[in-house]
Amino acid sequence: MRWLGLILLLFGSGCYPWVDAALHVQKNPSCFADADGDGFGAAKALVAKDCKGRTVRNGDDCDDDDPTRFPGADELCDGIPNDCAAPPVTPKAELDNDGDGYVSCTPAEGVEWKGTQIDGWGDCADDDPDTRPGLTERCDGLDNDCDGPGPYDPVNYPALGWDCDDQDALVYPGSGC
Repeated sequence: MRWLGLILLLFGSGCYPWVDAALHVQKNPSCFADADGDGFGAAKALVAKDCKGRTVRNGDDCDDDDPTRFPGADELCDGIPNDCAAPPVTPKAELDNDGDGYVSCTPAEGVEWKGTQIDGWGDCADDDPDTRPGLTERCDGLDNDCDGPGPYDPVNYPALGWDCDDQDALVYPGSGC
């Protein structure tokens, strides 16, 4: 009987595929369930059977309920780290760095925001709480409303001959407003 075990061990070593098939020897029994279908399985979802159905041979997924989160995924401007880096770090563009309720990135169509609550995106100066979409443009040399240079922009208004405040004689192009 010991000889039979030794013979099966030798023949089941991969050198004789027909023996492996007959014995149902599996080279890598580690198969992981891939619930979200992104090609990466959850480490805690080890499947001990053959790798059939929605299973994969890796357990590297950091969130197997979200198909946008897996190792190497592109960041989507959704408020969470998508690439499964350790430790998880939300990209700076997806954080409200100045506390005004806006982030600098803009999500693509169809991307759902999953991070902390924000008021909007497209903040053109996320280090300055006085600059974000929707603010009123002021004569301070900044693009306060994030819509591009306007009449109060010191680069544009002198060249265009604009006075940034016609109601105030002390405010004119070159005065520094």
